[in-house]
Amino acid sequence: MTVEQTDIIDGIGMEPGGSRVAMLISDHLGWGDPNDLSVRAAKIEAYMGIVLSRSLADHYPPAADKPVVIKLIYKQVPNDEGVRFLASVAKQLQGTGIGFEHGSLMLDY
Repeated sequence: MTVEQTDIIDGIGMEPGGSRVAMLISDHLGWGDPNDLSVRAAKIEAYMGIVLSRSLADHYPPAADKPVVIKLIYKQVPNDEGVRFLASVAKQLQGTGIGFEHGSLMLDY
């Protein structure tokens, strides 16, 4: 499962305490190729579609009526363009009720 596979949820589970559902995106791509930003955007849009269509509980029943956060876990640290992309995604998701977090593979979640 990778960021390139938009038809697959890379990881899903309840956060500690069971207050939110975390949908994970496993991102191995670098940040220098503008095409890679399009790949990330497509994966995030696919996740959004699942959440906004209310079909997430079909894939993961504990998600019923729970808030959702999309977590992009990247292998490579974002460059300046990547940082702008991540900020743009967070801003776009604000109005949807879907949370967005991102971090390095080395960070604890």
